[in-house]
Amino acid sequence: MDQKDIDRTRYFELKKQLEEASRLYYKEGVSPMSDQDFDFGLKEMEALEAKYPELRGKDSLTQRVGSDLTNDFAKVAHAVPMLRQRVQRRRNGGVCKGG
Repeated sequence: MDQKDIDRTRYFELKKQLEEASRLYYKEGVSPMSDQDFDFGLKEMEALEAKYPELRGKDSLTQRVGSDLTNDFAKVAHAVPMLRQRVQRRRNGGVCKGG
């Protein structure tokens, strides 16, 4: 087995592991690994995709923005409206105040 085969095997192991962790986190509300471990795995995937661009698909976690987060969370009314930071800055003279 040459280095490319080893790298490809590692890539597909990471892909499977991180996709499952992402599914569990966003769909089931379960965190099967630490954020740090997930981030390290994602960085390793990015490095392998940079080395072997043919591995990078449109469905890769490294290309994904957002999630298919479940909508099962309860809706709540906020005492102070949740506004985008751009709106907050405009209202506060260019300074984003608060969280």
